[in-house]
Amino acid sequence: MAAISASRVSRTIIAHAWNKSCTQVAISTNENEVYIYEASQDAHVSNWKLLHKLREHDQHVSSVDWAPESNLIVTCSHDRNAYVWSECNDAWQPNLVILRLNRAALMARWSPVGNKFAITSSAKSVCICYHEGENNWWVSKLIKRKHDSTVLSVSWHPSNVLIVTTCSDFKCRVFTTQVKGVDDETSVVAWLGANAKFGECLFEIFADGWIHTAAWSPSGTSLAFTTHDCTVQFIDGLHGPANTWAANLEPVKSVALPEGRLPLRDMLFLSDKMVVAAGYDCTPFLFEASTLKDTFRSWSFKAELGGGGGGGGGGGG
Repeated sequence: MAAISASRVSRTIIAHAWNKSCTQVAISTNENEVYIYEASQDAHVSNWKLLHKLREHDQHVSSVDWAPESNLIVTCSHDRNAYVWSECNDAWQPNLVILRLNRAALMARWSPVGNKFAITSSAKSVCICYHEGENNWWVSKLIKRKHDSTVLSVSWHPSNVLIVTTCSDFKCRVFTTQVKGVDDETSVVAWLGANAKFGECLFEIFADGWIHTAAWSPSGTSLAFTTHDCTVQFIDGLHGPANTWAANLEPVKSVALPEGRLPLRDMLFLSDKMVVAAGYDCTPFLFEASTLKDTFRSWSFKAELGGGGGGGGGGGG
């Protein structure tokens, strides 16, 4: 998709999410409301049409995610609540999610299939949420007592039954997230084995700073995460059932940013061999894997994409 426009929609944007066709965008602006705009390619951003305001949270909305197939929106907030929004008769209706959190909810992400979503929190726990059809409500199972500090982000494995979390306790962890009656049992057994338990930590990686974000490759065989010490860590060779990964874990490959650069806050695999990441420099950075006969040998910094946005790329803080 070509770039639509470059302009200021709001002075502050905490989170945003696009619908499947990229014709609408939901934006959180550090308030307790979410704004949905019609994002036309033919109109300047300043002329985008405000379609809806999602009003239900009491404190500012920390995250928003839009499921492409079901067209459901999930929001979470520092008020410790989450809502699933469904569109009906040109209006968005909220459905409260039972989270059972005593601290702020920080990030919400739909699973690849769209039948579950995960929410991270300041309560050192992660909620795996799903719809319970019998009572027609959204409930959650908690992964708790596994983190020692705030869980900053979460990313879903393509299998739909695994997540990776990043935490300010300097650790990156991979957990099982299968839910009976929600996930396909054949897929669960294939990925996790017949005796897997919900919320089991398959392995954890220690870093030299708090970990901002993590991402899986499209095939799910590689994992990358960014740390506050201006490095990107790569884990390759995640083949076969996930319950065998810990015993066969390859050494972590660490790539440092060029001198003077600032930490990266988000990242995305463009392919199994290429990653783009961006952060406080307001500039995307490209990383690439070198391979030999389809075997990963190393990762390296490839290029800086475009000019910086004035985020202080000239020196570290």
